[in-house]
Amino acid sequence: VINKNKTYSNRGAFSFDRIDCTRIHNIASQAAISLQNALLHEEAANSHWRMRELLDTSLSLTREHNIDSLLSLVSVKAKGVLECEECSLWLVEGNTEKVLVMQRNETSGGNGSKNSAKSMDKKRLNEGIIGKVALTRKTKVISSDHDLSKTDIMHSQKNIDEITGALCIPLISSHDEVLGVLFVINKLGGREFLEEDLALAAAFCAQATTAIENVRMFEHLGKLRQYSKSIAPTTNNFVFTLDVHGHLVHASHDPK
Repeated sequence: VINKNKTYSNRGAFSFDRIDCTRIHNIASQAAISLQNALLHEEAANSHWRMRELLDTSLSLTREHNIDSLLSLVSVKAKGVLECEECSLWLVEGNTEKVLVMQRNETSGGNGSKNSAKSMDKKRLNEGIIGKVALTRKTKVISSDHDLSKTDIMHSQKNIDEITGALCIPLISSHDEVLGVLFVINKLGGREFLEEDLALAAAFCAQATTAIENVRMFEHLGKLRQYSKSIAPTTNNFVFTLDVHGHLVHASHDPK
């Protein structure tokens, strides 16, 4: 059943007969087919738009080589691709005691000027839904505010009773480790998050994870190059660096 239609008589004392019933049945059938075709066309157009948006996002992420700019870009692009009101990105940091850290840029300035200041929110890995998703590595769909705690939305501009739905998706690295968690709030238009949104969110998070890993590797290589340049002119000794597994990471020059 796509829709219901009621028809009232405006022919005075005359009542509807079987011919009228046949006519209205035919009209309703044609209307149902037209409406169904329109819905299918709208769904196809929306899917095409979201795929284009996902492709454009992938290109944008691969062009960014600064980690802070990349993290901001991921949050902005996630809102567009997933059509949500708010988005936050939490990354796992720390060696001995791992925590989830959200970085965000805030503007300040009393005379109308805008000064970028980085602030950080932290969560334990077992704190709230975001922390549990980081531990379990499973996507969580929140259909109502009853599944959320104050710690989950302390970074949000919305009150807990204003949240109609949310998605919490883990970011899994190429080394099969949890890199972070993407947390999105409220589908635009008051709609619910569907299976299509989950598949799109998984694809987006895979692209974001790859981009973050690439930028981190790029920055690490830059530090190694700078380190090599700083020690090369000052010593004739062979200087090398090993990783935690005992593998050679960097050497000042060929010992031969």
